[in-house]
Amino acid sequence: MATAKSTKTVDSVKDAIGKALKDVPEDIAAAALAEAVVLQSALMTPADALKFTRAVGGKVEKRTKDISAAIIASVNGLEGAYDGFTVVKVDGRSSVDVETLSTEYPEVYEKVVSWGNPYLLVRTPSAKKA
Repeated sequence: MATAKSTKTVDSVKDAIGKALKDVPEDIAAAALAEAVVLQSALMTPADALKFTRAVGGKVEKRTKDISAAIIASVNGLEGAYDGFTVVKVDGRSSVDVETLSTEYPEVYEKVVSWGNPYLLVRTPSAKKA
């Protein structure tokens, strides 16, 4: 859990970043923020750097979704070309229950299902929620 001291530090850093980027063009601000993440993560152990970059990515992804939702709401969910953006309908993803397919239709399963190469994944312990 964050303490008042750590919150003040976060707020002061946020203020400094906001002031530094106030009149900076979007492309330069984006490059500078990305480089800040790279530089900060380089100071950490690999496991901490992974947690850090995942946390940053998660916050950016959430902000991206929130902004997209606000834009769609601003045009009442209507598809079309607008000033600076286009709203398009995207079909949902299809899914297949491969377990049912393999047990009930094994010949079809063998013909149509393929698996990618196995790979390694790094998992880090998640922070405990208070």
